[in-house]
This record gives sequence, structure tokens and C-alpha cells, in this order.
Amino acid sequence: MLSIKQYMFSHKLLIVAHRGSSGTAPENTRAAYLKALELKVPAIEIDVHLTKDFEVVAFHDDFLTRTSQSDLSINQTDLNDLKNYEIGSWFSEEFAKERILTLDNVLQLIVNKAYLIVEIKPSNYFPELLIQKILETIEKYKYAQKTVFVSFDFELVKIIKNINKKYLTAAIKIPEFDLLPAKIQSISNCDAVICSFSELTDKFMENAKQSNIPIGVYDVDSKNEFYEAINKGVIGIGTNYPEIMLKLIE
Repeated sequence: MLSIKQYMFSHKLLIVAHRGSSGTAPENTRAAYLKALELKVPAIEIDVHLTKDFEVVAFHDDFLTRTSQSDLSINQTDLNDLKNYEIGSWFSEEFAKERILTLDNVLQLIVNKAYLIVEIKPSNYFPELLIQKILETIEKYKYAQKTVFVSFDFELVKIIKNINKKYLTAAIKIPEFDLLPAKIQSISNCDAVICSFSELTDKFMENAKQSNIPIGVYDVDSKNEFYEAINKGVIGIGTNYPEIMLKLIE
């Protein structure tokens, strides 16, 4: 399997399954990741948090509330207790056996089958320990050159880059702040910048091109959005429906 840099050099565009194939299976679950692998999506994006007992888990929210019948906090609950709750039936009863996965579990599934985009959720709960644990797991699977570390928290992005320049990073534009790519890069020392489809303006892309900053975009789920993003020059597309995007590039 090529490094992600080598892949981008030869393919120019990276399709990313957002939280797995989250339009067809519950987000950040084994089912969503396996569906993405079945489709042969080049990259899978996951969100990570640290549990009370310092395990890195793949989960988007701070609390279980939205996707489970519990309001437990990820940071204030041990992994074994979190695993007592299913996180799939909110999507469909067929996924009622889905349980929270660790980063290690995810890597076991995808290693050498897909690139990994790790979104580190902003948190005041031992953020530097979270980064340390993430990097230890990535290095365990020798996946550093096949992973991109991304976050809305520019300081976390900067910390990772300062640990070792070999780690590829992307800062995600915070919707509430009207920052252009050059400014985001100067703050975070990132390799690339990510924004939502709605923020992909001509002004934003012109600044990126002038500064030679690669741009990725998320929330791209339709044919029209795909072609608009491509025409504006993005190098990565995050989607809940990777099957649709893959057919468009065939």
C-alpha cells in the first residue's frame, strides 16, 4: 500500500468515508467501516475521544446521548462500561449489536486496506495524553504515512506537528470564524486545511491557491456538490455516501 502522499501524487483526489459509510450504517461503528471497506473507499475518517481510563475510542460526541440510550460522558466513563451500551439501533434495529470501538479496533479492521483520517475532538480532558495515545497506536501499526491527523483545535494540530514533522496534519476551519487558509496554516502549522462545503467560497480557494495550501471539504453528498468541489480544486472530499462519490469518479 502506498503512503498517502504517494497516493495523492498519482490520484489527485481522495474520497473519504465520513465516520465510515455513515449514510448507510450508524456512524463510527464496525458496520460503517466495513461497508466503506467493501466499497473500496480510499480513506476512512473517524472521530476520537479519551475515556476515563485513558483508552482512545472512535466516537463523535462528548456524550452517548444522541446514538445510545444513555447520557454517559465519554471522558467520565471507563471503556468497559461504555461497551455495555449499543450505539446502532438509533439508525436501524439491524445494527442493535454495534458497540463502541477503540482506535486499535479500527486499525485492526482497516490496516493496509484504507487510509485513515483521525479527527481529534477538542477537549480539556488530558489533550496531550490523547495525542500521545493516538500516536502510540498509529506507530504500533506502522501507519504514520497512511494517516492524516485533523482537528478544529488548531493547538492540537500544532502539537502533533511539533512532535514530529513526518505526521501529516490538517486544520478544520471553525465555522464561527472567518479565517482564510493562509491564516489557519500560520496558526496551526498544518499541511492542509479542511472546510465544510458551504464555506468553499471563491475567496477561500483563491487564498489557498496563492498560498499553495491543499484544501479538503466535507459535507459533500450529492452529484452537484461533488462537481462544484472538484471544479474549485479540492484534493479531498469527505462524504456520508462514498458509494455515490466513487461512481462519479469512475
